[in-house]
Amino acid sequence: MASLWLQRACLLMALSVLVAAEEPQTLCAGELVDAIQFVCGLHRYSRTTPGLTRTDKNRLWNNLIETCCYKQCSMEVLEQFCQTMYRRN
Repeated sequence: MASLWLQRACLLMALSVLVAAEEPQTLCAGELVDAIQFVCGLHRYSRTTPGLTRTDKNRLWNNLIETCCYKQCSMEVLEQFCQTMYRRN
């Protein structure tokens, strides 16, 4: 339990650096998922955008992984993903 709390605290610190510095960061696996949950939740996105096929969703995720994990992504990239993949409440 303490380990999970410590992981979340570290992630929040990393995300706050990303937001404050607005410098691109490399985010992979769990870090990327947590970042998306944080950014999409921050802007109150919830349900998947109507009309997106499974292929569209897979392509969006693959592009995000390629950008954020293999290169670097900025807060703007994460926000664009949220706007495309999810709709606002």
